[in-house]
Amino acid sequence: MTTLRLRLSTLLIAAGLISSASAFQAKIGLPSPKFSAVSIDGKRLFLGDLQNEGPIFLYFMRDGDPTTRLATTYIERIVRSYVPSRANWYAVVDGRADRMRSVASEYNLPFRMLRDEDLSVVHAFGIQNSPAVVEIGSDGKVMNIWKGYSGYRLKAINKATAEINYRKVRHIDFSKTPSTTIYGVDYQIPPIRS
Repeated sequence: MTTLRLRLSTLLIAAGLISSASAFQAKIGLPSPKFSAVSIDGKRLFLGDLQNEGPIFLYFMRDGDPTTRLATTYIERIVRSYVPSRANWYAVVDGRADRMRSVASEYNLPFRMLRDEDLSVVHAFGIQNSPAVVEIGSDGKVMNIWKGYSGYRLKAINKATAEINYRKVRHIDFSKTPSTTIYGVDYQIPPIRS
């Protein structure tokens, strides 16, 4: 079955009906796409390196995106509510190294940052807009993918974070979040950088 899917994807790519990025996107319940990204200190990290530390959450942040800015406030609250944690959180940022340091100091995030300037990680997971969160279990399989920003999605992320840490769900006030999902700027649109 996997060989058939691979052949079909190859034919669709050759025919120009889909892009190579969309052909091999992450799927819930399947192994995570293999990827590497550069940390804020310039070290190249691979999925295997990250998984050695336990389950992981990837938080996709678009540099300069107002929707991401709003969501990040709540993601930060969720992460801080479960410290110490069995899971490790990583922000996947589409910016250059200098911008990534600026983003890190602006948000004071309680997790490490990975630079994805060429968007290879974004495409591997099928992320079109930020913000998005992907949960990868200890077994390397994709457990959840949340795309967009809403109270409903944040509550689900909060619950998943509690479950992975074997804790009760912490109360976080999501009353000021949107009731419908909103999406940030498309990753295909070049960023506006100062």
